[in-house]
Amino acid sequence: MLTPGATPQVLSVEAHLVDTIDHLIEYVAAAQGIVSMEVAGLGPSRAVTVVKARDKPVGLALQLTSCGVGTLVSEVDPHGSAAGSAMKAGDIILSIDGVVPTSPKHAVQLFTQAEYVATVVVIGHEA
Repeated sequence: MLTPGATPQVLSVEAHLVDTIDHLIEYVAAAQGIVSMEVAGLGPSRAVTVVKARDKPVGLALQLTSCGVGTLVSEVDPHGSAAGSAMKAGDIILSIDGVVPTSPKHAVQLFTQAEYVATVVVIGHEA
């Protein structure tokens, strides 16, 4: 279901980055059976506050998206600091404290550098 006013954008088709409408048409036409796509814009981005606890890790499993845009949250550890935030598996991290992570490893570094609270901009599930 689209959020009113949101304009969805296809980011990738079958792991191919879509940079033009011609490429979108080409990749969809070449696909067979089920077509795998990554789409942004199905909901607005939102800020999520992650309060770090001294005695536990942030508790996020992160991976690259197939199109390379953002960092995918593949799992939220129920015992980690992030479990108390509105972050959910399936969210895509766009920035952490105003910095765009270039990889999951960089995202972990940004969380580690945060003093007490990390402000994370994500797209994905509604809060």
